[in-house]
Amino acid sequence: MDSPPSPAAVANIMSKVLDDDNLLREIILRVGFPTTLFRATLVCKRWFHHAADPAFLRRFRELHPPRLLGLYVKDVFFPYRPNVISRFVPLLTQTEEPDLATILRRMTTISLDTDAEIRIRECWNGSVFISEFRKYGPIIYQVHNPLFPERGVAVLPPPPQHAMTKHINGYIFTMSCFLSKGGDGCLSYEWLAMEIHFMGRRSIGEIFGKVYVLQDGAWVMRTEATTQLPEPQWKPQPLLVNDRIYMAGGTCNNILVLDLANSSFFTIQLPEGVELSIRYKEGIDTAFSRADASGVYLIGVKELQLRIWLYEDDNFFLVDTICLREMRAALGMPDVMVEEEHTDAVRISQAGDNAEFVFLQMGRCRFYLDIRRRVMRKVYEVTEKDQRAGQVHPFMMIWPPAFPSLKDDSTRNVV
Repeated sequence: MDSPPSPAAVANIMSKVLDDDNLLREIILRVGFPTTLFRATLVCKRWFHHAADPAFLRRFRELHPPRLLGLYVKDVFFPYRPNVISRFVPLLTQTEEPDLATILRRMTTISLDTDAEIRIRECWNGSVFISEFRKYGPIIYQVHNPLFPERGVAVLPPPPQHAMTKHINGYIFTMSCFLSKGGDGCLSYEWLAMEIHFMGRRSIGEIFGKVYVLQDGAWVMRTEATTQLPEPQWKPQPLLVNDRIYMAGGTCNNILVLDLANSSFFTIQLPEGVELSIRYKEGIDTAFSRADASGVYLIGVKELQLRIWLYEDDNFFLVDTICLREMRAALGMPDVMVEEEHTDAVRISQAGDNAEFVFLQMGRCRFYLDIRRRVMRKVYEVTEKDQRAGQVHPFMMIWPPAFPSLKDDSTRNVV
């Protein structure tokens, strides 16, 4: 029987492996979690430069997309407490992801609640953007950092107010919302203000759009544009991708796009068989998703079939189709009814970047569908206390990881 190698021999073998830069990168590439990647950068400067290399990080992200830690549920009203309650629902368990145990405990114990009503608007790259309402006083917009509580809470200045315009032969619909660019380790905020002047019986709509950007603590006009459309939609669902804002706010057959670089609107014809419809309930039957290559995904659900298109080079390409009936059967759900509501009433509540996942609403239940892995599970169910379903906001692991700073290393965040 062979005797085990001596400690000196083991150390020699390990040294040959770890001193080989190519082997070291392949080993680090397989750690799986950004938390482990962060710890690798603490070993020494040589490991740091391998783990923080932009080309390496691109490979790492392709193999290990940012993990979905959980979701915040907003707009859940209780009879005994009229305030808006925002709850975090973890989707990973400590046994599934041991490296994330500390983070998950922090997420489930940190409360965003105050003595005021709060509403979660978005979750962006590890940050939670909320609006705080009090009986007397203006709305306060805050950015929380649950993963890094030591960073405190950032308060944004009030956004520009709508300059309401009277229209003699019709009426006006206004919409405004915050937009953000994230994903590069930092966030930048923009404010979109829209007005639609309906003339006659909604046959023609004149659309005005203004975009402001937050610079040095103040909102500055970035661009404005106007256009006319027949019967424009009411709920634009805007998504900012580079210098374009995509909105389901054209006609029922078009997507409206605001080009920030050219200060102009244009429309994109929807794929054949897809039609936008106005929904007044929570959830929609279409959703946008950012694509890494500066494009945008369109996700639509109809008759228990979910389809995904990629808009690229001025064309839509069908890239995936999923039968939700098969997914539902795998969960043991009945074929006709879900919570006393027909299962065909499926709505898309939220979509992740790169069309990696969607949250679906069926009756009183919310489901998480991992599109890559073809796995669906129920993550939330509205109870009688809740009164109604709330909108969900996925909370993702940040990307790229927040590496420690090194002197004379200004390029480490270039990905």
